[in-house]
Amino acid sequence: MKKIPNIKILLLISALSVYNFIWAQQQLPADRDTIPFTLSAFNNIIVKTVVNGIDTLDLKFDSGTTGLLLTNNAIDNKLHWTRNSNHDNRLKIGDMEWDSLRIYPVELSGQGTDGRFGWDLFAGKVVETDFEKSLFIVHSSPPEIDGNYARFDMEYTHTLFCIQAELEVNGKKYENRFLFDNGYQRTIMLDTVLMAEQNFPNDLEVIKKVIMRNGQGKEIPVITVNLEKLNLGNHSLSDIPVQLLTTGNPARFKTHILGNEVLKRFNTFLDFQNNYVYLKPNSLIHQAYSDEK
Repeated sequence: MKKIPNIKILLLISALSVYNFIWAQQQLPADRDTIPFTLSAFNNIIVKTVVNGIDTLDLKFDSGTTGLLLTNNAIDNKLHWTRNSNHDNRLKIGDMEWDSLRIYPVELSGQGTDGRFGWDLFAGKVVETDFEKSLFIVHSSPPEIDGNYARFDMEYTHTLFCIQAELEVNGKKYENRFLFDNGYQRTIMLDTVLMAEQNFPNDLEVIKKVIMRNGQGKEIPVITVNLEKLNLGNHSLSDIPVQLLTTGNPARFKTHILGNEVLKRFNTFLDFQNNYVYLKPNSLIHQAYSDEK
């Protein structure tokens, strides 16, 4: 005799499957928020955001700053906002929301952006940047990080954070701190004060001389030279065009500045729960530099 399946059991299994699927969907946003981003030709990490519930703006994630900064152009032409009411602004990125934010006006931001938001919005979280999948993932719980990532201690100073890395010339290594600044579009900005303190060679090959502008629009003369090697933990990059400061350090303290033309070559975890940075080379590791000789 053909055996008839127990309908009650099948219904129970089906109900449990649906329940587990719904539960997983509900749990995922509570554990992490996954936001697509665009990596621009100028090395900007650009994310779609909503300000004050109605204004959609393209903002840059900038680990070298704090808070919410919008350009004067965006404030005047895109934002339903007046400068006299800057006390209770709201920002939405994916499913994450912040309120009671102050907006800091700036003259300039990254090309193609209306401003930028800083690392401190994610205090107590773990921020993952996957440049191969173009995903910006904010974890509430500690994620699993595989052993191929190099780990660095975060050194907090002046509201920002640095890591330790090495410059290498003619086989000699010069270890120092580097501001972790994915908002800086170029490779590395070398602090000439630190270089002098370490007797760093001053005869590096000059590639070009240009004028750059900071967020306030101020002109900064910059000399680009060729660096033999940068060591980030157990990872090394060779023949990097780096910038020499000819004025005071924009970070306002002694540090080299590690920019996104280097950092985009590594998938990243910024662990603001345990104060670590994790880096692993990705498919951009051998991409040509914009100023290479």
